[in-house]
Amino acid sequence: MTKGLTISARALELQTERHAIIAENIANAGTAGYKRTRVAFKSFATALDQALGQTTEAQDIVLKARFDDTSGQLQPSGNPCDFALAGPGYFALQDDGGRVYTRNGAFRLDAEGTLVDQSGRPVLGQSGPIRIIGDSWSVSDDGTVTVDDLVVDQLLIVEFPPELATRRGEGIFDVPVAAARIVPDPHVRQGYLESSNVQVVEEMVQLINALRTFEASQRLIQAQDRTLEHAVNEIGRT
Repeated sequence: MTKGLTISARALELQTERHAIIAENIANAGTAGYKRTRVAFKSFATALDQALGQTTEAQDIVLKARFDDTSGQLQPSGNPCDFALAGPGYFALQDDGGRVYTRNGAFRLDAEGTLVDQSGRPVLGQSGPIRIIGDSWSVSDDGTVTVDDLVVDQLLIVEFPPELATRRGEGIFDVPVAAARIVPDPHVRQGYLESSNVQVVEEMVQLINALRTFEASQRLIQAQDRTLEHAVNEIGRT
């Protein structure tokens, strides 16, 4: 019986985690290039079914979360500092701890002419941070950066297995250096932004499902508690 209580309590914790992940997805539905996090449970239904008197341990219920790397729609922005990728790949950014990656191409030029993201991280090219010093500039479909009719660099676009990426927030991912490889034929769209791949209606359905599962686990705990109380009282009378 106590195993059932432990498993049910673990189920409450997992549904709380699931709720937080779904809420983050919904909050970022309007964030350019945001990739939603998908959640699933290993042996969750089986564990709940076995909670009453079976041998399943609480640690058998595992929340598995990974980001969904499917592409969002490309929307024109009219801003030459905005970029989107029509296909696989991530923009590389220079960070204090090394390189990080994102699909959010809402960039800007800082006071020194360096192309940076909204948090000030330099956008990387094949030769380092991209700097725009000139009267006119453009980025071609393959990411080649041209300033005043001179090629200065090419955007560094990489890809990596989703399961090896760690989400940092703001649509930023940490990836082991060895896991990231250059996309050989990138498709860059200047003046466009990729929309989030979050489907708000679907996330709301998942949110309701998480709430109902949470409530069901609560009722299960209450039922087991009453049964345990009854058993203790009966033993006390004998």
